[in-house]
Amino acid sequence: MATGDSAVARRFAHSLKGAAGALGARHIADEAAALETALRADAVPANLLATTRGLKAELADVVSQIDALPAETAGSQPGGEDAAEVLDRLDALLEAADFRCISLHSASAAVLQKQLGDDAARLAACINNCDFANALAVLRAARATEEAL
Repeated sequence: MATGDSAVARRFAHSLKGAAGALGARHIADEAAALETALRADAVPANLLATTRGLKAELADVVSQIDALPAETAGSQPGGEDAAEVLDRLDALLEAADFRCISLHSASAAVLQKQLGDDAARLAACINNCDFANALAVLRAARATEEAL
């Protein structure tokens, strides 16, 4: 908390807790929950630096494991789908807070840019920050605007 912004730190801890839980990384989720609880009580843990370093190392390990997973097959790539199908799949994944939305978003960036215009950058920022609730809101608002045109 070098910047002293405990609200941002709490939100980050909360997001990390949810993301880790969704991935089955129980230890990371538990550590993030403990950190969130401490920050909510305005109590900065004495071992904050050690805790965050440990979480960073554990996250790096989880990311390495994810990166080692086999790539999706060509049949499951969004390239053969139309834009509506991509948007529908992304909506469903975001609603479920399913981390597969990250790879779908990445693989469908051109389609999303074409369909969402300026909202595509806001959507990308939310997804890249694992803020799936706000990403879903951005996606749905953009789609509602598109349908109204």
